[in-house]
Amino acid sequence: MKRLSAKFHIAFGQTCLVLSLMLTALYLGLVPDRQAAIREGRAALVEAIAANSSRLIGESDLQRLESTLKLAVSRNEGLLSAAVRQVDGEAAITIGDHHAYWNNRSKTFSTESQVQVAMWKGKTKWGHIEFRFRPLSAPGWRGWLQQPWLQLLAFISLASFVIFYLYLSKMLRHLDPSQAIPDRVRSALDTLAEGLLVVDREGYIVLANQAFASVIGKAPNALLGLRADGFSWSTSDRTPIDKQAYPWVRVLQEGTPQTSDRLYLDDSESNRRTFKVNCSPVLGDDAKAGGALVSFDDRHRVGRKRSRVASIERRSRSGQPCQERLPRQYESRDSHPDECHPRFYRSAQTRL
Repeated sequence: MKRLSAKFHIAFGQTCLVLSLMLTALYLGLVPDRQAAIREGRAALVEAIAANSSRLIGESDLQRLESTLKLAVSRNEGLLSAAVRQVDGEAAITIGDHHAYWNNRSKTFSTESQVQVAMWKGKTKWGHIEFRFRPLSAPGWRGWLQQPWLQLLAFISLASFVIFYLYLSKMLRHLDPSQAIPDRVRSALDTLAEGLLVVDREGYIVLANQAFASVIGKAPNALLGLRADGFSWSTSDRTPIDKQAYPWVRVLQEGTPQTSDRLYLDDSESNRRTFKVNCSPVLGDDAKAGGALVSFDDRHRVGRKRSRVASIERRSRSGQPCQERLPRQYESRDSHPDECHPRFYRSAQTRL
């Protein structure tokens, strides 16, 4: 099972915090309830029509009452039909397809979609007026999914997770990993003659020493966040290298060390460099490669040293005085310090 990245965990945690704040705001009533506002509007409409209808019933003016109901149904999209029913159940006025919309099973209590209000003529109950509204949500589980608060939470959670994840993907590349590395460790890495890179599981540089940075012509910190395959790497015949062929990519995919790969690179002075590349995986807690340690052995530098030693050895064999001095461990200890002993040059060449 593939382990989820740190970006995923951080983005998920931030999303949970946002959802907690949203739920708190809903509980405190800080988020407007659209359905509650619609119900309040319907109640106000019904009360206004019922008050006017009672007056018209008292005046026995059913024609004006019918005109009022027609106007209300035509001007309100959520009001599907209306009817005026006498005490004996006979419909005196019907507006719209009320018989199809009205549910006779609910004869006593009003709901959010069916409202009935009693009308009085004097002190005698004359009948009641019925209003059939459009349901605020579909029945069953579909209606539950259509709840505005649930849709709001779903949108906020999805959108915030995507935004947090993309933001972290961008910003984590620009964090300075050198702050987590002690100065003494960085100084020790900078003294190495070999170039050294540490890349994460996506191939971005998180550490570079001075030897590699000098080849690129930039400061080590300027290389952080760049892709290790973003430089002008090539093969011996100057063919660009496929992204899956880089040794550190194979290490991240296979989790096994890669040794003695040859890569070629034009340095900052347009000199062609040859590197022997060795890669080792940096294992995480799950024993999988979370990154790679890459070393670059400059074969051009080694070749120059060997050529220098060979040149000095040839001079010593021909009896010419030595014009160049080797490192102290290769200096002669005999009584002729100005003459170069061949045995020491052979030893130096073997070490290189």
